[in-house]
Amino acid sequence: YIGKTERILQHRINEHRKFASSACHQHEKENIGHEMDYDNVEIIDSADSNMKLLCKELLHIVQKKPLLNRQLGAHSKYNIKTLIIAAYPQFTDEASTS
Repeated sequence: YIGKTERILQHRINEHRKFASSACHQHEKENIGHEMDYDNVEIIDSADSNMKLLCKELLHIVQKKPLLNRQLGAHSKYNIKTLIIAAYPQFTDEASTS
């Protein structure tokens, strides 16, 4: 699983453990015997803004294709375009009409 957080990492890991809406929690529930190793989480990248985190997260997901990430599939190209447009608001229709 690859995910981004702007908060304290341990808080995010605890959410994955206990919230039923978490992909990690659902995977453990649906696959008896599969247990997430919440004590050995690895930070694979960092950034100084949420936009950069979103872009890096999506690029890592596209590259590594982890099974638990829901961002893959038909919406990947849409997500990438949306992130690029959001990162450069000067190129949107609204900015060009202002």
